[in-house]
Amino acid sequence: MPSFITTPTKKELEVLKTLRDNGLIDEATWAKLVDLDVDLAEELEEVEMLLLWLELLELELLELELLELELLELLELLELLEEEVVEELVEKKKLEKVELEKAVQARQRHVLLLLKNVCCNEVRRLETS
Repeated sequence: MPSFITTPTKKELEVLKTLRDNGLIDEATWAKLVDLDVDLAEELEEVEMLLLWLELLELELLELELLELELLELLELLELLEEEVVEELVEKKKLEKVELEKAVQARQRHVLLLLKNVCCNEVRRLETS
């Protein structure tokens, strides 16, 4: 075999790998072309598989980081909603207080009118007696 096949350059190795990946050369031929024995080729495949797993894990990590950011955004929205709900409750309590004060004032006016009537009736009774 020519020497450039037994010690391939990076570019030649990529071409040979593409041929292997496309099924144009088998594993044994691949191992011979790159001057590797079959065991070393299998280890290379395992390393490639581990690299693929690493890439997958990196993608999953990125996805988890994205989910974390989304959760933080949701937490901020929840806090804003909580503030709005508290403000609405405070406003509602203020309105209830105003309504209650109006009801108390109306009751006081009613009681004053009743007292006035009682007083007027008593004055009339005293005047007539």
